[in-house]
Amino acid sequence: MYTKGEWKRGKTLLTQQTASWTREQRKANDGIEESMIFSNFSQQDQGKSRQLICTVARENYDYEANAQLIASAPELLEAYKDLVKAHKTKMGKSAVQLRIDLAKQVIKKAEG
Repeated sequence: MYTKGEWKRGKTLLTQQTASWTREQRKANDGIEESMIFSNFSQQDQGKSRQLICTVARENYDYEANAQLIASAPELLEAYKDLVKAHKTKMGKSAVQLRIDLAKQVIKKAEG
C-alpha cells in the first residue's frame, strides 16, 4: 500500500516565519523543499499537515525530473488501473479512448 492522496513537490510557503526571510534565504529553502515529495500538502494550514513521502538526492543532475516523476506516481497508478479496468470489462471504444487520453495527460504532467 502507499500513502493516499495527491503527492506534490515541496515549496516554501509564506508564513509568519518565512515572511521575515531574505530573498536569498527563501531561494535556499526552495532548493531544499523542491527535492522533497509530500502528501496532504496544503497552503491553508501552512504545510503543517503534510507528510514526507521521500527526498530526492539533489546531487543528481536530474533530481528535478526524478522528483516530478515520483510526485506523479499516484496519478500514474490510478490512470493505469483505470485503463486496465476499461480493457478487462470490455468498455466501448469511446470509454477506452477517454482513459487513454487521461493517461496521456498524466504522463505529460509526470514528464514535466
